[in-house]
Amino acid sequence: MFKAKLIQLRNLFVARRGLILIPLISLTILGGGAVYVVGQNPAAAAQVAEVLRQTIGNEAVANLETMMFTIQDNVRKLEYQVTGKKAASPWSLTPVPTQVVEVTPTLPVATPNPSQPQPTPAAKSNLNLVGVSWPPPNVNNRLGMLEDEGIWTPYIYDSSGRVAAYRTFLQPDKDRAYVVTAVVVFNLNVTRLGYVIGTKEPASPVNLFRSGSIPNNDKQAGVLLAAFNGGFQAQHGQFGVLYDGNIVLSGREGMGTLILYKDGRVNLAPWDKKFYDTTEIRSWRQNGPLLVQNGEINPDTNTTDKIKSVDYWGATVDGNAVTWRSGVGLSANKQFLYYAVGPGLTVPTLASVLKSAGAKEAMQLDINPYWVQFISVSAVNKQFKATPLWPEMSNYQERYLGSHTSDYFYVVSHNPEH
Repeated sequence: MFKAKLIQLRNLFVARRGLILIPLISLTILGGGAVYVVGQNPAAAAQVAEVLRQTIGNEAVANLETMMFTIQDNVRKLEYQVTGKKAASPWSLTPVPTQVVEVTPTLPVATPNPSQPQPTPAAKSNLNLVGVSWPPPNVNNRLGMLEDEGIWTPYIYDSSGRVAAYRTFLQPDKDRAYVVTAVVVFNLNVTRLGYVIGTKEPASPVNLFRSGSIPNNDKQAGVLLAAFNGGFQAQHGQFGVLYDGNIVLSGREGMGTLILYKDGRVNLAPWDKKFYDTTEIRSWRQNGPLLVQNGEINPDTNTTDKIKSVDYWGATVDGNAVTWRSGVGLSANKQFLYYAVGPGLTVPTLASVLKSAGAKEAMQLDINPYWVQFISVSAVNKQFKATPLWPEMSNYQERYLGSHTSDYFYVVSHNPEH
């Protein structure tokens, strides 16, 4: 049996040899060691892809990426079949019983923008959160075999010792039992979501200051808790962006929109022209249609229409391409923010993860190994330390602690002790 599997693995590479030659030749043009570097270094891979897009075009690069993702996925399947390797928990887990607590709704105060006049703060919503469960209930509809799957465990604490975020993992793909997806949930009653556009992306003809950095009053020890990736580059979808009241890219009809209000509220909804009202809204970001809407998975996540799939879910590769993907979701009461990320994901499996975790609405964010990133942030003697959620994210893990070229989100404690 073992010998047969080895022969199968060998045949896979032989069958793919001709296909592999095309990307190898293209990459070799950029340098003799490029092929090896791309395989070992996601940052180099991203840079090579950008250069190739300028030389052979987006479509050709998309075909190369899809081909390589398929090969990687097939090889990974065979690895598990041949060696008998099993999926493992991505971190050490200590189960914590879910408890029901009474939560006083204290929405955070939005960060002032000194370049714009500040309106009178809007009245805070009087939400009835008595009996809200924190952490959320453990995920029961599990597909995997790992004992700790779906159990929320403490992950990020604020300066007062409260658990601001829990994390868990799911095995969402019955055909890929080795795929493990991480999910982090934030309590928006004790945290606030912020957004930063990069120094280059999303690209726009609009002339505005781009520091690419978290504002100083949020970037403080005991205040900054975490940061994670934004969405696609502008050339990959032209999805809308509003940043600190400035329209960077116009909103696209039908697209999901993550909205950050000035009073600290967060919403995730289909596009509406009322989102141009900057008296209440500070920023918003689109990145394709909603994956999950009103608790139901968008049927277009399974579309067989190649053009639609690329436009909606992949920018360059379609939604069925197996690669690193990330997404964000909100609970029904809009008090819990979910972030999901993992390798070996298609759009349908990402949607399934977010729905299973508890998201009533959800949207895909960026994809592919280099561009997905989540860090928790700690500080010792006022020096920040970025710790990636996954070990594979250790490449350039401190990207969000300085000035970054692409957009990203960050999370702060709304009533820190400082």
